[in-house]
Amino acid sequence: MSATGPSRPAAHVPPSAVLLVLGATFCFSLLDSLFKHLSQLYPVPVLIWARWTVQALVIILWLVPKSGLALVRTRKLTRSCSAARS
Repeated sequence: MSATGPSRPAAHVPPSAVLLVLGATFCFSLLDSLFKHLSQLYPVPVLIWARWTVQALVIILWLVPKSGLALVRTRKLTRSCSAARS
């Protein structure tokens, strides 16, 4: 045992996980650069609205075919409504 804790063997990281992290980093950098450029041409609130709207539509189009209405169905409607009100 070392001073920092027990030693563990190196974990195997699948190549697909590495590619996923690299792809996410690339997408974030690209989106950040694009919005910095566009913020000189358009009002920032419009860009924020467009960014969140496009992301929400993409997620909806991706998840709804897989889960259908279960995506928005709840067993405790009153609890959900009271949480939304507060």
